[in-house]
Amino acid sequence: MELDLADFRELFDAAPVGLAVLDTDLRYLFCNEALAVLNGVPASDHIGRTVADIVPGVAEAAEGPFRSVFETGEPVLDLHFSGDVPANSSSPRSWVENVQPVFRDGRVAAIVVSVQEVTALEETQRALLASEQTLQASQALNPDGFAILRAVRSDQGKIVDLEWEYANPAAQRAAVVSPLIGRRLLEIAPAGGALDEAFARYAKTLHEGGTSTLEFPYENGRFKGWFRSTVVAIDGERIAISFADITKRKHHEEALTLALQEFRHRVKNLLSVVSSLVGHARRSAATPEALAETIQRQLQTLSAAQDLLLTEGAGPVPLAELVAAALRPFNVADLQIDGGPQIPTPTKAVLPFTLALHELATNAMKHGALSREGGACIDLLAGGG
Repeated sequence: MELDLADFRELFDAAPVGLAVLDTDLRYLFCNEALAVLNGVPASDHIGRTVADIVPGVAEAAEGPFRSVFETGEPVLDLHFSGDVPANSSSPRSWVENVQPVFRDGRVAAIVVSVQEVTALEETQRALLASEQTLQASQALNPDGFAILRAVRSDQGKIVDLEWEYANPAAQRAAVVSPLIGRRLLEIAPAGGALDEAFARYAKTLHEGGTSTLEFPYENGRFKGWFRSTVVAIDGERIAISFADITKRKHHEEALTLALQEFRHRVKNLLSVVSSLVGHARRSAATPEALAETIQRQLQTLSAAQDLLLTEGAGPVPLAELVAAALRPFNVADLQIDGGPQIPTPTKAVLPFTLALHELATNAMKHGALSREGGACIDLLAGGG
């Protein structure tokens, strides 16, 4: 049966998708320019030729559904085909096709095939899927929490809460509820709680845009510590946040601050001690040589005491070590310090006790038992002589 193709031509030529009219033998009665471009064959060369002649790479898959429309009179929609065409035989292409029957005298005289190439769309989808898989893998391994939150606004447009749209495994582990998706931030940590400062910063960043970083204490019943959070505005309604547990770092910072304070205190005390020792030596030394020798021994003793403090850290110093350090500058060959109980000396007492022993030894060297040959001193630890 003859068809009046003039009815199709004007409409088909203006269509943005490929269109063709096929007869019962699946020969082209009409082909618009868009389809000719897709197939890589001029529109005029289609006429009278079959689908297998023009696009053999997809003909086998297409012929069955096409013939079913002639047999049933029912359209077939959303057919997906992949294959090669003359325009690009080195790279497979993909199409989505719809087939509609054309009736004449109560029977299907022809079919209209619409063709839309989806190669680029599928490549984009595959790339997006690969990117998503990469993101999921990286987030699964990421020790820091990462999440995307969407604004919840009042009727007046004010941000009253933030809803979780995405949370990586680390974020989910840090939360007190599961799953997080669909929950609200202030539902998990109500206003007046630990997240007040964080929520205010998140809302401000969402309103103003840009990036912001803050550190805040947090407690949720099973966790008590500190978090560091960075927030980035994605658009006018969403933010991305990352957060990391910095509790250990905070504890180290506190310990360092205490250590620095202790160090300043010790240095201040040390300078005072040095000044006092020099003043005492100047008053007691008869000659410049004696002054220099006295100051040298005092500084050696002071240095030994400091070494003990650094070696033992914040713990007590064994008394035997303290005595040995205090008397070492005198090179007393006959003096033995051993035996006796293991007596710990508190840290605060190390410096004054060492200097006191040094002063006693100095007096013994000048006026006492150590000032003459054969002299001896009492072993403070063992009680011997």
